[in-house]
Amino acid sequence: MKKNRQILTLYEYDRLDFKSSISHQTSATLNKVMEGLSKHVKGRVLERVLNSRNETVGIRAFQYVGVIRIDDSLTIEILPKMYRQADAQIDNEKSINIDNLFFMLDYCGQVNIPHSDSTQLHKTKGSFFETLIYLFASDLLNCIQNAAHHEYVAKEDNLPYLRGKLLLNKHITLNSINKSRFYLQSDMFTADNDLNRIFKYVSKMLLGATKNSRNKNILLQILSIFDEVTDTRITSQNAERITLTRLNIRFEQSLKLSKLFLASQSVQLSASNYDSFTFLIDMNRLFEEFISSALRKILKRSKNTEITIKKQGPIKTFVEYTQYDQKGIFRMKPDITILRSKVVSAIIDTKYKILQDDRKLGVSQPDLYQMYAYANKYKTSDITLLYPEKPNDFDFLRETDFYIDESCTVKVRTINLGYRLSFDRARSVEKRLYELIMANVEVPLGL
Repeated sequence: MKKNRQILTLYEYDRLDFKSSISHQTSATLNKVMEGLSKHVKGRVLERVLNSRNETVGIRAFQYVGVIRIDDSLTIEILPKMYRQADAQIDNEKSINIDNLFFMLDYCGQVNIPHSDSTQLHKTKGSFFETLIYLFASDLLNCIQNAAHHEYVAKEDNLPYLRGKLLLNKHITLNSINKSRFYLQSDMFTADNDLNRIFKYVSKMLLGATKNSRNKNILLQILSIFDEVTDTRITSQNAERITLTRLNIRFEQSLKLSKLFLASQSVQLSASNYDSFTFLIDMNRLFEEFISSALRKILKRSKNTEITIKKQGPIKTFVEYTQYDQKGIFRMKPDITILRSKVVSAIIDTKYKILQDDRKLGVSQPDLYQMYAYANKYKTSDITLLYPEKPNDFDFLRETDFYIDESCTVKVRTINLGYRLSFDRARSVEKRLYELIMANVEVPLGL
């Protein structure tokens, strides 16, 4: 009997009802996945929407976008909602949101998307997740089409002949009785290296996750080339330890995407079972990366060497010391800091949520406490809370100042992401950021 397959597509912070009821098994798996997400992911990803009889009727999404495949009968796709159309042209709205997501990943350096190949993005039917798989698989196959990457790898072995470097201590320990053996280390030029093991693991992971026939075909070709590469469990930390050289720099795109897939693969019920699969992007982090990248591009064009931009720092402690020791506690780590000659000039905290049309604008009290602490600890009066602009609401107030005392006024500002960012390569975003932030520290525009 053919399974009833549901693909639920909803926007972040929205809710959507199931198209039909789900089985008890799928419901139990959904519970396991949500439990795993709550343990491994910062912030909320999903929650069930219940009716009065406490039965699941739908799902609500939060700050993450991506794909969560529960099993063969249920897949949940969460899209960003930075762009909304007033006339409810849903297909066009979805297309622009996905394009903007790809643009932001590309702009921040997490993915390289050649503009000449941008039309390829629309050939992959389905979710943006399938498109990312295509970008990874097609790039990697192109790099290894003739042969997999080879490099010298140190190998140790106990051999009946001398070939390589004798490891004396291990040789004495292992061969004190058997004099016919030599414990040696030799360098082998092999495809069975750390980089290829990462690519093989990610390819197998994606082969189990993709539903696209073209992606399956490319991934199978890749795995046939990696047939002699060792199968091993890979984590995001393994990929982060890889340093590319001029000999393997061609794998930069494939490695970046591998890191993206590995970092987001936070829940997997077993190492060999891909029935449940998650691919998630934290929009809070991506928004912060996007804003810091834009500020760096403005600064680079200005050629001002006195100004630097630091993300997630500099770190200070809110409490300098206690009565028990001289160690500070309660770390403070601003999202983005602008420094002039290594002295903090301005602080920007990014908040990926839409402001509300009320007196407080939806700004949380803890956020204001935090910004007030930044102003005092970092000795700067230039403090900004930065939000995305409310889509399709041109009358909404974009700027306001929260006066706290004579030493601190928190500026609440918004940035417009509600258009196809690739049209002007985000120059409108950069110009707006210059007006809000960089003009205050006297950096030339240079657009």
